[in-house]
Amino acid sequence: MGVVVGVGARPISPLIEDIAEARELGELRKLRAQLKATELLFIDELFLRKLPAHAGDELADVLMSRYEKEAAARIAKRGSSE
Repeated sequence: MGVVVGVGARPISPLIEDIAEARELGELRKLRAQLKATELLFIDELFLRKLPAHAGDELADVLMSRYEKEAAARIAKRGSSE
């Protein structure tokens, strides 16, 4: 019997928007719990668009919370030809 692994995949732009919205609504802890719940998180489309000035801090918060849990995160950067 195989092992089922929770996998999440998120493009970076909506992820940053979701984090900013959760922060405004006071639900950041809930969103972080959801992001940490998956065993593997793919963050896609990094550096394909200019992100808001605070985006680096927001992304670092997500990655550090996953690092503390020892959960894997994969960041993908696809070129425009893919």
